[in-house]
Amino acid sequence: MFGINKILLGGGVSANQKLVESFKSSIINKSAILIDDVLTTGATVSEAGKVLKKTGMSKVWVLAFAKEK
Repeated sequence: MFGINKILLGGGVSANQKLVESFKSSIINKSAILIDDVLTTGATVSEAGKVLKKTGMSKVWVLAFAKEK
């Protein structure tokens, strides 16, 4: 995961945005798969996808192992 500092992991959206900005040149025109164990409202993967697309990632896919009813 690009040598991510432990402080940034689980730090919420603003920390994730800082992380994405720091690796911007590495992700421009690339694709990613976001993996989630349980998809509930979809808000987390939606926001993460928006941040990645805004930064320049060409495609963002989501894989969830379960969906809450």
